[in-house]
Amino acid sequence: MLSQNRIILKNVGDIFKTYRKKCGYSRSEVAQKLGVAPRTLAAYERGEREIGITLAVRLANIYGTTVRCLLGKKLSWEEEDA
Repeated sequence: MLSQNRIILKNVGDIFKTYRKKCGYSRSEVAQKLGVAPRTLAAYERGEREIGITLAVRLANIYGTTVRCLLGKKLSWEEEDA
């Protein structure tokens, strides 16, 4: 059984991947913009690794959203549709 933290990381990772795909970026493009290896970004997206606040802010900027949305409080395009 997955721990609560693991479930949260997996959910956040799914949101990272959703934003990346919605923005039309490849994993390599985002990794380059962040200054990390593509395999590191993949680990964030799979929920295998926690992202630090500095990278979360940079990732939110790349995707044109807020850290709050990026961490799953509300997806930015849902706010637009409401």
